[in-house]
Amino acid sequence: MTQLIPYLNYNCGKCNMNVKIGTSGYSYDDWRGSFYPQTIKSAQMLEYYCQHFNTVELNVTYYTIPKVHTFEKLVAKTPDDFEFIIKTHQETTHRRKENAISVTNLLESVKPVIEANKFHGFLAQFLLVRPRVAPRRRNSCAPVRTRVA
Repeated sequence: MTQLIPYLNYNCGKCNMNVKIGTSGYSYDDWRGSFYPQTIKSAQMLEYYCQHFNTVELNVTYYTIPKVHTFEKLVAKTPDDFEFIIKTHQETTHRRKENAISVTNLLESVKPVIEANKFHGFLAQFLLVRPRVAPRRRNSCAPVRTRVA
């Protein structure tokens, strides 16, 4: 089966970029019958997803930092050219009390994805920044930027 939308190449005359099309997550029960076959097992969803898309954002990492073994399984289930965008843990973007620990743990956990050349970035989804708190929020990003750079 061919991919629905593998990627778009766009050249605006001043820049040349690849636009990757994927979804925010892939394992949703309510996608059964509309995207996934009705009877698909949860363990088969990623492999089916890979037949249509070559990029996915992993949201699970926002709520919990999975063990290394989880990422090893994700790498093994995906083709060589598959790309993961990994959402940073909520400690990094919302609570910010244990930033260093959270970032260190996430980097350690995603090593299999990085080593397989399937890691294509972190997504850090911060709270709404109001003008009067903007400098304080920007400053809270600095430790994260330093650790992942």
